[in-house]
Amino acid sequence: MLKRCLLTMLKKDWTQQGKAFLLIFAVMFALAFVTQEQWRIGGMSVIVFTSSYYYVYNVYTKEVGRRTMEMMLGLPIPPVYLIIAKFVAVYSMGLVTVNVPGALLLDQNVLYLLNAEMLFVSTLSMTFSVMWANPLAAAAPLVPILLAFQQPDSFNRFRPYEYPAATAALALLPVMVGASVLLFKRRARVR
Repeated sequence: MLKRCLLTMLKKDWTQQGKAFLLIFAVMFALAFVTQEQWRIGGMSVIVFTSSYYYVYNVYTKEVGRRTMEMMLGLPIPPVYLIIAKFVAVYSMGLVTVNVPGALLLDQNVLYLLNAEMLFVSTLSMTFSVMWANPLAAAAPLVPILLAFQQPDSFNRFRPYEYPAATAALALLPVMVGASVLLFKRRARVR
């Protein structure tokens, strides 16, 4: 039953977000061919950061805002399956966005960092969206990240810590997903 729910939700979410996904994917693909490494990696990082938020907002937050999530909770499937399916939809869109263009011209280290960024930012945005039923919840965790990198030399100061930070972010994913699933399950029971 979980497999059928996942496939149905993936089909629905990919169909609804197909045009936007193709646009993001095309920009990411075009950036893979930029010759200056600083511009290529920087541009890809910005696309990954913004698309992580965008996918969560359109796959989950809009569903809650349109009240279609409430309708889906009335289906004869466990609520946990719905939130897991939403995570799978967001992750699949994000990982295809990063890995298909990135595998062409990026080395494994940069690809690792972009994947960690995509997974962490999208999981953080999804967790905040599940915690607060507010349209701006998905963007809330992005503000401190953006503010931290406003200093002129912030990227250079962060560079020695980027791999440990990426690894720590990936290690936090199961905790954030688990918390989101439990909170979603509890809220669905209250309704």
